[in-house]
Amino acid sequence: MRTNFLYLYATFAFLALLLSPVSAASTKRDALLDYVSSLQVSDSGFQDTSSGSVTIEATADASMIYLLLGESVDYKNELIYYIQRCQSENGGFSATPGTSPSLEMTFHAIRAIQALELNQSWINGNIDRWKILNYTLAAFNESYEALIFPTSDDLYDFTITELDALYSLIYISSFLETIPSFNVTYVTLSLVNLQYSNGSYSSFDIATRSIKTIFLINDLFGGYFALAPSSSEGAITFINAFKEEEGGYSNTLNGDSTLTSSYQAVSTIKLFTPSYEDPLTSSFVLAKQSQTGGFLSGESPSVKNSWMAISCLFYLDSIGELLAPNIPQTEGFVLLPIINVYAIIALIIIRLKRR
Repeated sequence: MRTNFLYLYATFAFLALLLSPVSAASTKRDALLDYVSSLQVSDSGFQDTSSGSVTIEATADASMIYLLLGESVDYKNELIYYIQRCQSENGGFSATPGTSPSLEMTFHAIRAIQALELNQSWINGNIDRWKILNYTLAAFNESYEALIFPTSDDLYDFTITELDALYSLIYISSFLETIPSFNVTYVTLSLVNLQYSNGSYSSFDIATRSIKTIFLINDLFGGYFALAPSSSEGAITFINAFKEEEGGYSNTLNGDSTLTSSYQAVSTIKLFTPSYEDPLTSSFVLAKQSQTGGFLSGESPSVKNSWMAISCLFYLDSIGELLAPNIPQTEGFVLLPIINVYAIIALIIIRLKRR
């Protein structure tokens, strides 16, 4: 009899574990915040994944998530101090304190400062804005001198890497309320020229990055140049050609949808369409939330993927969808309907009585 009792007890215990929720978070939003919070190291910044190290980029991505969700980040003073420790003597920022600075990491540092809503007064008193700008210009000029001092009348044929660097330079300059020294006319004409006469571009990545850079330059100069692609309709049509059936975007035609490409597409189209909703794309993004609360690309959730997902939902005016109840997903098995559970228990009891 004791054996039967232990067998029955073990069965109930197993079923209890099977049916217990993976997360105590009541909404998808709560689950995400729990996930991001779990990656914060109290005396520094954020990790991108549970197995990663604290970096300035992950700290910027996490801080942006809190900003978009209207939440206050924990240990804000420690985050600020971590950002300061990532700045080197020449004004640039590095991925982690004590390592070599780069234009890309300086861009992420400015994003973190922006997300933490630190004002210009704080910047002037705690990090040398002129050192940052001088470093940014020097780093850009070192690699892309032809953009600042063109030696040919031919318009520049940008690569993706060059577009990312130019975007970083303009973003940093704009936030520091300064104008970078580069040939604005030459650069903007080159950017606009990347669009073909039929409205298309050489690639999805060239399209999204060049368009976002054009609009950023326009913002930098207060709309003075009224910059835009030659054909806005053609640009939108071209980008939407990379939209897959499930609502996500790929950077190749008929490729696999990713959060990265979906973020690039949505954030670009939003520039043309202030009121922009797409339930299918929103559903694609929401489906990428894992049982940990973080959003994933492939099989691994990360802060970067989560930031891109939340940004998409924000641009699509769908961020309220995160208030839906958090129903944990499962891996390797399916949660059983309660009526099936009762049937299993009844069968166990009948079998035990027959022994």
